[in-house]
Amino acid sequence: MAFNVIEYLKKGKVDFVFSLTSYDYDSIISYVRKDPDRKEIVKGFLKKLIDKHYYFCFAIIYDMDEYQKETIYILNKYLSFNYLTKEHLLNLLHNTTWGQKYILSHHSELEQRDEDTLKAIIEFTFEDIDNNYDLIEFFYLHENLHIRYLFMAYILEHHPNTINTIYDDFTKYLTSVTYKEYEQLTFIPTLMDIEDICNLAILAFKNLPDKNIWLSLKEYILSHYKENTLAGKLLKYDRIKTGESSYTFARNDEKINEFKKDADRLFNSSIDYQFTIYHHYADSVSKDLIDQFAKTINLFQKPDTDPKWDFTLSGIYSHNLGHKLQSYVEKYLDLSHSKETGYLSSGATLSCYRIGDYVIKLIKTKWSYEKIICPNLYLIAKNYEEDYVRDKNGIVVAGLEVQKYLSKSAQNIPTYVFSNFLHELTKLGYYSMDTLINGTCGNNCMLLDTYKDADTNRPENLPSWFKQYPLVLVDRDDVYRLENKYPKNRHGPCY
Repeated sequence: MAFNVIEYLKKGKVDFVFSLTSYDYDSIISYVRKDPDRKEIVKGFLKKLIDKHYYFCFAIIYDMDEYQKETIYILNKYLSFNYLTKEHLLNLLHNTTWGQKYILSHHSELEQRDEDTLKAIIEFTFEDIDNNYDLIEFFYLHENLHIRYLFMAYILEHHPNTINTIYDDFTKYLTSVTYKEYEQLTFIPTLMDIEDICNLAILAFKNLPDKNIWLSLKEYILSHYKENTLAGKLLKYDRIKTGESSYTFARNDEKINEFKKDADRLFNSSIDYQFTIYHHYADSVSKDLIDQFAKTINLFQKPDTDPKWDFTLSGIYSHNLGHKLQSYVEKYLDLSHSKETGYLSSGATLSCYRIGDYVIKLIKTKWSYEKIICPNLYLIAKNYEEDYVRDKNGIVVAGLEVQKYLSKSAQNIPTYVFSNFLHELTKLGYYSMDTLINGTCGNNCMLLDTYKDADTNRPENLPSWFKQYPLVLVDRDDVYRLENKYPKNRHGPCY
C-alpha cells in the first residue's frame, strides 16, 4: 500500500479497512500485532471499528490484557467461543491473565474440540503446573473418558515422574467413577475405550522404570475387557523417526519378551493380532490354544494358497473380526445337519466358504459404500450375520456375512425369470448395477431350496413365478434406490 497504514490506524483513519484485499487484511493484522507500539495503534481505531469491523478488531486485540472487556464484548455479541481457533486459545492462555478462566467457563464447548487442540492445551498445562491447577482439575478426572485418556497419555509420555503426584492410584480412575465428594455412584460404571486403555498400558510399560503400574493396568485390562489390543501393541515393531518426515521400524525385544511372559492370556484375548501370533509367535503360546485356533483357520484355506499370505483372512483378524468369525463357525455348524466344510469360490471382493448348511463370506471390500449397502428384500439372499468395518471415507475394508448354503444353479432356468426378477426389483424401488449370471466375475444369482426361505414374513404372497423359480441375488452389493442416480460406488473390475 502507498500510504502508511500504521499511522492511519493510529490517527483513527479507518475507511480503507473496508476495502482491503484478503492478503492486505491479513498482512495489516500481522504488522499491528508485531508492532511494539500496538497499544497506541489500537487506541486510534478501536472505538471506530469495534462494531463496524469486529473481525479486524478482534484479530488484533483478543490476547491483550488491556482489552479483556472489549474482546469478551465482541465474542458475546458478534462471534462466540466456537469461533476461537487453537491458535486463539493458546495465545489467550500464554498472553493474558484472564484467558484460562474464560476458556474453562466454556467447558462444554471446549470438550467438543478436536484432539489436536486439546493436546495443545494439555501441553500448555504442564509448562507451569503450579499456576495451571484449574486446568489440571478440568482434565485429570474429566467425565469424558477419552479426554481423561488424552491427559493421562500425555503425562505418561512426557512427564511420567508426575504420575503419582497427580493420581493417588492411577488404576482407580479408568472408569466413569471419579471418587469425588458427593459423586452419585453407579453399579455399572462406564469403562474407558479399549484402545485408549491399552495405549496407556503400553506407555506405562515404555516410560515408567517401575513396572507396577504396567502390571496393574495389564491385569485390569485382562480382567475387565474380554477382547483387547495389548498383544498387538507389544509385538508390533516400534516406529522410529529418522528425519523430518521419515520413519523406520525396529523390533522391540523388551516388549516381545513381555508378551512371552503371559502369552496365553494375551493371545486368547487379542482382538486384532491372533492371526499374526499364530504364524509368527506360536511357539510362545500353549499347544492346546494354538491347535484350537488352527481348527478355525484350517476351515478358511484357499487351494494352493499359503494361509499366512491370505490377506482376506488376515484382514478379518486385523480388523477385529476374528473372534466373531470363530463364534459364527461354532454357531452355524451347531445349527447345521450337514457338517461339510470347505472352500467354494472367491472374487475381487470376497472369499466364500461352506460351513455346514451355511456359507461364511470373508469380505475384503464392497463396491458400494452407501450407508445401507444392500436392502433386505425377498429377491436377495438373507444375511443371517453381517459385520462391516469401514474406513474414514465409508469404504468397507473388511467384513463377514453368513448366508444359507445354496446348491441350485440359476444357469438353466427360463430367461423370463430374469426379466421378472429385474421388473420386480424395480417395482420394489431398486436397481442393480451387477450382472445376474454369466458376468465377467461369474454368477451372482442362485435358487433357494424353497421359496419359503425367502427374506419375507409373508411367503404365501410371493409371485407364482418366484415360487416356481425362487431366484435370489446372493452378492449383496451394488443395489441402489431408483432415485439414487449417482451412487457411492468404487466401480470395480466387474463392470
